[in-house]
Order: sequence, then C-alpha cells, then structure tokens
Amino acid sequence: MGARVSVIVPVFNCEKYVEKCLSSILDQTYPNLEVLVNDDGSTDSSYSICCSIARQDSRVKVFHQDNSGQSVARNAMLGKVSGDYVMFVDSDDLIAPGMTSRLVEMLEDNDADCASCRLMKVYEQKIPSQIRHSDNVKAYDARRYVKKMISSSAFGCYPVGRLFKAEYLEYLHFPEGMIFEDLSAMPQ
Repeated sequence: MGARVSVIVPVFNCEKYVEKCLSSILDQTYPNLEVLVNDDGSTDSSYSICCSIARQDSRVKVFHQDNSGQSVARNAMLGKVSGDYVMFVDSDDLIAPGMTSRLVEMLEDNDADCASCRLMKVYEQKIPSQIRHSDNVKAYDARRYVKKMISSSAFGCYPVGRLFKAEYLEYLHFPEGMIFEDLSAMPQ
C-alpha cells in the first residue's frame, strides 16, 4: 500500500470551504492517508461538517479545541501523526487529485526529506475546470530546503504544498500568538 501520509488540517470558521477542502484530500489518487482535522473553536458549522465527513470516512479523525490560533491547532496534531510523511493543508485550500502521489514519488525517488510543488491561487469566481499537472515539483534534502527558503523569496516559508518526512516533526513547533508563524517554524 505504500508509505502512510498524515495530512494536518487546522480549521476555524471555514464552513464555506472545509467540505471541498476535505473532499480534495480524500479524493487523492494516493490511497494510504490519515487526515487529522483540528477545529480551533469554530463558531460556525465547520466542526459539525468535519464530524459528518469523519463518520463517512474512517481516514478522517476530528479533534476540537478552544480557539487558540492556527499554530496551536497545528502543534496539537503533530503528536498524533502516525504516517511516514506529513502534509499541511489549510481548510480553505484545495489540492489537485494527484498531488500526494506525485510528492511521495518525488520524495522517494530522490531519497529526499521534502518534496514541494507550486501553489495556485484560486478565487471563487474563477475556479479552473481542470487543474493542470505541473512538472514544477522539486525534492530537497533538509540542507538544500533551508538554503532555498533563505535565498529565494519566491520559494516561500509556508508548510502547504509540501510533503515532509515525519521524522523531522520532532524539530517542528509553530510559534503561538504570532502572525506569519510559518516564517519562524519552517526553517526548523
């Protein structure tokens, strides 16, 4: 069945998007997934939507916490990961059907620590009918990843659109109470 991928999804008041987000994860061509959803004290129907999806698909595990911020929601899931690889998806994101398969393939074929793909901004008014497969997928060892992050502002310091070896989670902690916490967490 292949290596297991743990997908961490922090959720806060995202009832308009979370069902499509989770569907895009569950519709992956890569079959061996666990989806760790942490509702960060939503006051809309986000939590109930997530629970409904979890009742229909055993790969989804839903947790709930008092509102404490995205970093706390992500950090709480880091200790629950059972996969060999970890991916972060925000609750208003969609991922292309073959994204996980392609990232796992790149990571394993290159004996890499991280595989990264391009992100595409999609707006409600302009949702593409088909997301093109991109050859813009790269694999990095830990050193090269940090070097690329520091040397290229286009590379970005965000966890989404990337697949990491789970063994690196022991070094990862998203700072709490910060805006742009990714800038501090990702070099870890």
